[in-house]
Amino acid sequence: MRKLGTIGNMGQPMPDIPIDPGNDCLARFAAGKTPKYLYARFSQVVRCDPHTPPVCHTPPNDIVFKLTQDDHLPCVFMYNQSGWIVTLYFAFDAPPVTYLQLQDALGYLYFSDFVPTPVDEGYVFHNDLQWCGEIECAHGGIGIVTWTDHATEILTSLNMAKANDLFMGLHPTDNDRLVYKFCKLKDATNIKILYDPRNYEVTGTLVPDVTGTYNPRISYNDKPSYEITTTQWFIWWDGIDTWNISTAPGIQGTN
Repeated sequence: MRKLGTIGNMGQPMPDIPIDPGNDCLARFAAGKTPKYLYARFSQVVRCDPHTPPVCHTPPNDIVFKLTQDDHLPCVFMYNQSGWIVTLYFAFDAPPVTYLQLQDALGYLYFSDFVPTPVDEGYVFHNDLQWCGEIECAHGGIGIVTWTDHATEILTSLNMAKANDLFMGLHPTDNDRLVYKFCKLKDATNIKILYDPRNYEVTGTLVPDVTGTYNPRISYNDKPSYEITTTQWFIWWDGIDTWNISTAPGIQGTN
């Protein structure tokens, strides 16, 4: 069984600014919806023997890389700084493919995955590199690419706003679903949300466990389900069509 992957330490900053638009990449995005920046992270990538090849570095696990859209190739996004090159490519092939690669400045490979579809945000890539060779410096592990659309939708559902001190981290589960974690140092906010794009009926009763931690499944017929665990927020479901969140009992925010 694959371990729970941690993507990001504090996570990715989520300042209250609009997503920068880029040039159209119609291999993945609708017209006018291509972001200029994507964010890639890797976890559990294992370094080969540092002497084979003799320049292998420690893989940059749990670091956020900000990828910028290529000025001439709108479906190519790249980070090339600090000795690392991260490339994401949505290709017009038959079928269309998505390619994620991590290499060092000398061209040695640490992560590579081809997926035969234009992937959704938050798709969990799995490293195709499974052994060490002349050009491979690492093997195993997972990668994720985001552009904050999902996280923004979740924040809206929680009646939370982006802020300079708000950070978002991702934790893939064994079945490749994603746990979104939102943290704010100033008020000790620490919320984890399991994102599942499938639809569910509303079931169950929302009650705290013995530690006071709420662990509900809040579900909709026409929206993704959200499963939330938090010790800083009070969350409850009215049993019909509304769920509520607040920072203190009796102070109700509704969505």
